[in-house]
Amino acid sequence: MPRTSRFMKQFHTFLGTNSRLFLFLTLLLAGVVAGCLYAPHLPAQYRPLLTLLEQNNGGFSGFSGALFAFLRHSLVTLCAVGLLMLSGMSLCGVPVTLAVPPLYGGIWGLFLATTLESRGTVALALALPEALLGVWTVLIACAESLRLSLRLTALVMPGSQKSGLWRDFRLFFLRFLLCFSLALLSSAAGTTLAVLV
Repeated sequence: MPRTSRFMKQFHTFLGTNSRLFLFLTLLLAGVVAGCLYAPHLPAQYRPLLTLLEQNNGGFSGFSGALFAFLRHSLVTLCAVGLLMLSGMSLCGVPVTLAVPPLYGGIWGLFLATTLESRGTVALALALPEALLGVWTVLIACAESLRLSLRLTALVMPGSQKSGLWRDFRLFFLRFLLCFSLALLSSAAGTTLAVLV
């Protein structure tokens, strides 16, 4: 019995310390589901764009084809992380931080649904590692963006503690450097696995 109560206490502590991550994960998964459900109803004028994005090299050859493939895989994640970084440095960045996960999830849901429809389950299975690494990157960036935005908002309140701000900014930039590195790693994984399809 004591072992179970200790596990429940640790689990409760885990849920309490990571409640923001669960919120962002829920929003992101809602976006993925919405993107998957919207994919069959996508207007015809956007189909050529999806066809271009589904090609490994975008119709280019040589170095330009490899560069296109790398940029195709990294564009959405890098834009999301960059937007979260900017919103984290803002006093009113919380709405943007809450809007990015469902939009990012919707784009991934749309891409995964069209990949499954056009190229089958093998291509979908090979796209999942890139998607999971990108999701993990965006979740870290969301948590960090919200943390600094709330810290900056608290600074304008009367009687707030202003010490340690430089340490918070340094930690913020180091964590976002990690997020950008993970986004590039996700892109490299997606580009490498796309060659196998």
